[in-house]
Amino acid sequence: MPDIKVRRTVLHNVEGLDTYLDTVFQRHCPYLGSALEKGSIDVIDYSRAVDILPGDLPGLGCLNAERLRICRRSQIRSRHQVLACTILVFPNTGGVRKAISNTHFILKVLFTRQGMLFGKFWPGQGLVGDNEQAIPDPPMPILVLRSSLPSRDEHFFEKKSRPFHDEYLCAEDDGAIVEGPFLHQTADELRAALCPEHFTGSRASEDLRVSRTAYRSNELIKLLESDHGKYRTHHPVSC
Repeated sequence: MPDIKVRRTVLHNVEGLDTYLDTVFQRHCPYLGSALEKGSIDVIDYSRAVDILPGDLPGLGCLNAERLRICRRSQIRSRHQVLACTILVFPNTGGVRKAISNTHFILKVLFTRQGMLFGKFWPGQGLVGDNEQAIPDPPMPILVLRSSLPSRDEHFFEKKSRPFHDEYLCAEDDGAIVEGPFLHQTADELRAALCPEHFTGSRASEDLRVSRTAYRSNELIKLLESDHGKYRTHHPVSC
């Protein structure tokens, strides 16, 4: 398979990330390959945000899930709409691995029914793909957010995320901000913050400010004890 150059909608300085994406695409993930080819991947680097804490990850994950949904709807007439994909890069520091796992699960609880799929990867994870080949580790911990494809992604739910299977099959993005006691703002306030008329300063710093204003981290963590979370206690889930 010929090499495809990574075309990014947001430039980044994460050493080794482009090589990692190319390798994963060619060996393990056709979806990622199509997104790379069409330039539909948005990389957001939080690894250099000096004040980021593990407790910030759930809010940042939700913030970017909502942002990706807006992006997806804005491209409703584009045949590349479903390829919109966001990669969040986090610092490789203590507590981040657990925070990524918790955030990954929280996102599945809130957004699977909106037609979204999530992946979590970090250095030293040691994953093996469906083809029995080792999946290379990323240079930094990352969360991947993308659209789920009803015709191609069911194996994720059959093998690893069974409690989300029905939500995946019935998924439909209703366009509304996902609300709950975890949301500190009104839906309209959050929507306005996601699409500011003027953006200044560091994107990472701005996202931290918005996510801390919009989301109650302690309420997001409570989702780990939802019905899905209780299932996970006895049947660990990872995808």
